[in-house]
Amino acid sequence: MSRFWQHFLSDGLTTLLDRTFGLAVELGSAPDGGIRLTTVRERGPADEAGLRPGDRLLAIDGDRVRDTEELHSLLRQLPGGRPVVVTLARNGRVLERLVVPTAGRSRTARPH
Repeated sequence: MSRFWQHFLSDGLTTLLDRTFGLAVELGSAPDGGIRLTTVRERGPADEAGLRPGDRLLAIDGDRVRDTEELHSLLRQLPGGRPVVVTLARNGRVLERLVVPTAGRSRTARPH
């Protein structure tokens, strides 16, 4: 994939993640699997569901997320306002959290 398309996809993913979940991720994939969350917006959907910076996103509604391209594709298919089950890893444990994605406005973010 060219640098242009990588940049285009990363900008689109960043905006989509902030608007729907209120979070940011490391681009690519975490070496230990999944995608590492870097920022969780205070009072955003991810924060309200208990996601934290440093968590590794493993799946959304049972669909495994291996890299940011897969995440982008999954997020584009989600209807806003419908709760989704997010599977994540934290401190060696696998957890599931119910997140209600929205087209929310920007709020204060907590960086990792």
